[in-house]
Amino acid sequence: MSIENTTTAAATALPMGHQVKQPIIFTGTGTEYAKIYFVNLALSILTLGIYSAWAKVRNKRYFYGNTLLAQSSFEYHASPMQILKGRLLVVGLFVLYNVLSGAAPAIAGILFLGIFAALPWLILKATQFNMRNSSYRQIRFDFKGDVGEMFGLYVILPIATMFTLWLAYPYAAYKQKHYFANRTHYGKSAFSFNGSSKEFFFTYYKAFLGVILFFVLIGFFVGSQHTRNFVDGFKKGFMGRLEQQTHQLHYAGPQPQSLQIENLPQQTPSQVQQPTPVQPKSDVKKDPKYIALALVFIAIVYGVIILFSLVVMTYINTRLTNYIFNNLKLNYMRFSSQISYWKLMWIYFTNTIFIFLTLGLFIPWAKVRAVKYKLSCMSVYALNLDSHIAAQSDQVRAVGEEFSDFLDVDVGF
Repeated sequence: MSIENTTTAAATALPMGHQVKQPIIFTGTGTEYAKIYFVNLALSILTLGIYSAWAKVRNKRYFYGNTLLAQSSFEYHASPMQILKGRLLVVGLFVLYNVLSGAAPAIAGILFLGIFAALPWLILKATQFNMRNSSYRQIRFDFKGDVGEMFGLYVILPIATMFTLWLAYPYAAYKQKHYFANRTHYGKSAFSFNGSSKEFFFTYYKAFLGVILFFVLIGFFVGSQHTRNFVDGFKKGFMGRLEQQTHQLHYAGPQPQSLQIENLPQQTPSQVQQPTPVQPKSDVKKDPKYIALALVFIAIVYGVIILFSLVVMTYINTRLTNYIFNNLKLNYMRFSSQISYWKLMWIYFTNTIFIFLTLGLFIPWAKVRAVKYKLSCMSVYALNLDSHIAAQSDQVRAVGEEFSDFLDVDVGF
């Protein structure tokens, strides 16, 4: 099953002939976002991270406000102070844990277990915060999750997968995505995800096999005769020459001078010059050339690992994003995602190169490139989008639901 042509179960349930395609468009530019990004970065540094809460709000409002569906943009309503409260909570727990780790390890262990047990609640509150502060045409989203169910999904299920040597991890990932999709609401209407775990198993197992094959090939390459010959030649060539130069630099004694034997005065044994003691041999690994070579080798190794991780994670995220959106619907609306793995991989790869060459200055342009492409591949199909929005607006006004509470803070970063 190809990424671009994932089968859509929801499509057969809706009258395709009468549905209107509404593409999702992102109108932002890298230059516009760069102004926001660098100002946020500078102010966050100057305020020791306090401004980062305001920076997050500015970032989200920019991307939401430039994401258009049927010529209307999304909105983000969060208050920076709510985000700052959540971050202070997380930082406070982190500092407390580190202090207790040195003063009272037993209490620190109990605190760690408490935080781990509270993880489902933290994820629930963060998800509700982001959903409830997001809206489209003045109608808010919501996430109606349950702490007990979240505990089973994020604590019990991951622990259970460990006993299967992580072979059941695709099922855990499927259950989490399925739960989130079906508990998300727009106004009073709930989203519905009808996909199965089969696609998750196929995607993750294919990625796992790719990882295994990669390391097998690396093992063959490292253990091959050609590689050993190269390493031996390298040692005898570059390293031998480097060691010779280092030896000449540090251990060379006084050079002999041409002397006329007949003019030498007679010396007593006590006047004979004693040989200069040999200095202890210094470590060749301290030579700048060796250090530079080692750093280049480490950079190459880490570069290969990062590139391979990017390839694997992009494949998993692209395939599952397409599958989830193509099997997602909201009443008589359905969604479509046709992200191309190869195009997205090219964007990520070139973004990484440009970020490296510009020492990080290309980051805002890189983010806009990725977001613009992914959103351009997504669409909404609806019989009548305007009438559906109007119906949702009437239901929300009739109920008058109030979302905020004293714990409604963003505990994530």
